[in-house]
Formats: sequence, structure tokens, C-alpha cells
Amino acid sequence: MKYVYLALNWFFGVLFLLIGIVILFGVPSHGLSFILISLLLLPPFRNFVYLITKKKLSVKIRSISILVLFIALGYFNYQYREQERVTQELIAQKAQEKAEKVAAIRQQNLDYFNENSTKILNQLKMALGNSDYKGVVSLSEKYLPSKNKELMDLQEKAKSGLIAIAKAEEEAKVKEKTKEILAKLKKIPVSQYETNLALYKELVAYNPNDDKYKNKLSFYSVKVKEAKEKLRIKEEKSRNEREAKLAKFGKAPVQSPWDGSYREVERYLERYANDPDSIEIDNCTPVSQNKNGWQVGCNYRGRNAFGGMVRQFSWFTIVHGMVIEKH
Repeated sequence: MKYVYLALNWFFGVLFLLIGIVILFGVPSHGLSFILISLLLLPPFRNFVYLITKKKLSVKIRSISILVLFIALGYFNYQYREQERVTQELIAQKAQEKAEKVAAIRQQNLDYFNENSTKILNQLKMALGNSDYKGVVSLSEKYLPSKNKELMDLQEKAKSGLIAIAKAEEEAKVKEKTKEILAKLKKIPVSQYETNLALYKELVAYNPNDDKYKNKLSFYSVKVKEAKEKLRIKEEKSRNEREAKLAKFGKAPVQSPWDGSYREVERYLERYANDPDSIEIDNCTPVSQNKNGWQVGCNYRGRNAFGGMVRQFSWFTIVHGMVIEKH
């Protein structure tokens, strides 16, 4: 029985804790109540209270506390729902007032139009004649509930005028942009395929029905693809050549940043010198390559068999990090 009681405490304690955390930020009073109830049920919290106060929370105290918290939760829930109801009523009232106000204004406009229709229609005709299309649309909108045919015809004409203006502005914009792009194209060589392609894409976007621009776009699209393919083949060939050289001759010798020498040459000279410690490399050429391997030339000094210091220049052929020939 003890373990059943403990399991129930853990189950409901964790359940109420999760519920409290979930609703804490939405309805703080509800969330806090559930969290407090969960703490009274969870054994670790009771152990913590005992550790601090040296007093145990009896089943009676915890039961009464939980009951009080549930009553408080019910009260909070009632208050919350009551507040929600009042809020909804206020929203509905404001919406009703707004609707009544709109209806009243609409009726006022309708009455005013019925009394002054000739004056208003003449005013709209004059504005339409002056190409004040926005003014016509704005003014006629107020009196549309009258369903006056002449009024609606005037508004339609004004809207058509606005559409025509917008269309003319768009055409002018396209014309100006096309002119700018064509001016750029005159300065760009035909050989700059990607730049030409980008500009002709813009031209086709602005002039989708122009076959001349479409043909140019197709031409440069093909040229760009061909150029990319040539570049790919060239890079692949270069990569294959590098890999072949690497397989045949090994990595290219690297010149020392300090004295410009090559470690491979230095090792070779020290191996075959009369006095290895006397070898000094003054300078070397950059590395090159021929059919036999990597080629470098070096000025160096060293003692001969008679102890005299000799300076000379030699070429060295290097393969896989070793000098295979000196000449």
C-alpha cells in the first residue's frame, strides 16, 4: 500500500507540475496553483522542507493545503472566465457601435447624393475631364450604395484611366531600362559571354515578346555553356598533367625562404663532398621541369681534396625528393 501511495504521489505530482508549467505564461494564477499542488505531492519537495525546517508535512496538512489550492483554482477560473466574458461583450459592443456608425454615415451619404445627385455627377464629370481619376474614384466611392448607373459608369471610367496611367508608366519604365541596358551592351565585347548573358536576361525580362533579344539570349547561353565546358576540359587536363608529374617525379622541390636553397641539393652535396661541413649554398634558381624531372640550378661553395675553397654552379635533376643527376 505504501508503494501504491508513493506512486500516486509521483504520478499526480509530475502531471500537475507539467500542467502548471504549460499554462503558467498564459494564465499565471492557474499555472502557479497547479505547481504548488504538485510540490505538495512530490516527495523531493517534502524532503527539502524537512531538511530546512526539521518538520514533516503531514498527510492532513498536505490534504488541506491541496484542497484550499483547488478551491483557489476554481475561484481563479471563475474570475478568468468572467473577465473573458466582459472583454468579449466590450468587443461586441464596440463592433456594434462601429457598424452602426458606418451604417449611419452610409445613409447620410446616400441621402446627400439623392438630394444633390446632379451637382455631384457634374463635379465627377469635371474631375474626369481634368484626368483627376483618383479624385473621381475617391468621391464616387462614398455614393456607390445609391447604385446610380451614371455614377458607377463614371467610376469605371476613372478606374480605367488609372489602369492606363499605370500601364503607360510601366511601359516608360521598361523603355528607359531597356535603353540603359542597350547602352551598357554597346561597351561590352562580344567575347564577354557571361556579362552579355546577364544583360540579355534582363532585356528579355523587360521585353518578353521581343524575338531579337530572345535569340541573343539563346546565343550567349550556348556560348557560356561552351566556355564552361572548355574551361572544365582545360582544368581536367591540367589536373591530369599535375597528377602524372606527381606520380612520375614526385612533389616539386621547395625553395627555402631563408637562403633560397633546396634541401634535396644540400643533402646531395653533403653526401658526396670532400668536406660536408664546408658546403654553403649561396643561391638557387626557381624550380623548372623537363622530361627527366625537376630542374634547379645552384651556386655553392665547398673545400676540395686539397683543402681549398671552391665556388661553382651546377644543375641538379630531382625525382621523388632525391637528386638523380648533377650536370
